[in-house]
Amino acid sequence: MERIAIKNQKELIFGFLIAFILSVFLFFLFPYAVRQEPNLWFGADIGRVISNMVDPLSNLYRLKVHPLFSLLILPVTSPIFWLAKSIGLEIDMSRVIAAQVVVSISAGIVWVLVYCLAIKIGLSRVVSFGVGLLFLSTSAFQFWWSTPETYPLGAVTILLPFLLLAFDIKSRKAWLTTSVGTLSITTTNWIASLIASLTRFGPKKRFRELTLNTFIVFIILICVQKSYFPSAGLPFQLGEEVNYIKKNTRPFETFYQFFVAPVVPVSMPEIVRDGEYPQLEFLLPSWRDFSLIRFALALCWLLLLMNGIFLSLFRSADSVGLALVVFVAFEFILHSIYGDTPFLYSAHYVPILVLLAGKGLKCWEGKKRRYMVAFVYVLASSLLILNFIYLDKAFELGRLYLAIKF
Repeated sequence: MERIAIKNQKELIFGFLIAFILSVFLFFLFPYAVRQEPNLWFGADIGRVISNMVDPLSNLYRLKVHPLFSLLILPVTSPIFWLAKSIGLEIDMSRVIAAQVVVSISAGIVWVLVYCLAIKIGLSRVVSFGVGLLFLSTSAFQFWWSTPETYPLGAVTILLPFLLLAFDIKSRKAWLTTSVGTLSITTTNWIASLIASLTRFGPKKRFRELTLNTFIVFIILICVQKSYFPSAGLPFQLGEEVNYIKKNTRPFETFYQFFVAPVVPVSMPEIVRDGEYPQLEFLLPSWRDFSLIRFALALCWLLLLMNGIFLSLFRSADSVGLALVVFVAFEFILHSIYGDTPFLYSAHYVPILVLLAGKGLKCWEGKKRRYMVAFVYVLASSLLILNFIYLDKAFELGRLYLAIKF
């Protein structure tokens, strides 16, 4: 990994800066009132998340699901908050900016991880850079890295164990730190570390020791967090989570909201009433939503993704590709039965989908390489523009709803 990082240092720095700047740019376009309205932004409670990221005195009851989120994030956001406050910004805006800086940094880190993994699965530097740009063009990136939320930060911890697997890292400390990290942000993210470590070590003593040590360190950190933040919820209190289990499953809509909408939505976002709070959603497209260019791009994306999954499972099967497919399968099953629409959680798994799609590009080798390069860059450029249009439409719908409400 060190050899690749040094060899491609310019690409890594350039890609990091592109992701960071794009995230900051989208943040400043995001309407403040839309961000603060509970559940309006695709079911996310962004106001609470910002408080949990910046204010140690806020109600941290949701740490039962995001166990060590505040303990890890508050030491980073606090200096940024006080700096913003010291230059004259209002307290609320200082909190938002401090939280967003961390999210924008995570955008750059995720880009670097995607690029390094793309190199490792056999793509050239030029194509790997294009795969990184494809990630930045997805609706998941534009909709979730433009505002503070837990999911962009979770994406970092999910990718790290697959990076250790891809580069055949043997360090016990690296694996332990990564394993605790996945468990810290969101409870279900730990499956990424379990899949990667099980693939790397098998069901042997090393794997069992890693799992046990993860729990020991995790419990110690939970005690530390509870001593500093008394309102922090304890992990694995799953009683309330039963309320988030879906009563009705809609396979076609779930497939669309999991595999298609987070990359290239075919339908415009709409505000629907789901329970107590209205929220934006990408509903299953109807004929009135039909757009030839969006349909064509969605079809290209799905063919590329399915080809990458097929290659990972059958034609050029490798441990990394298999691990990525297993993780995607887990996420799909999880969000078919639990939570709001899969789009809410898409920042967790879209980087993995993009990597699998990137692997699908490997079928274009030799003389067809130039077509592969052109295809990935044209696809990324097209999605960037079209998804920005839908992002702006979501902003407009949010502002309109709040204007009517008040």
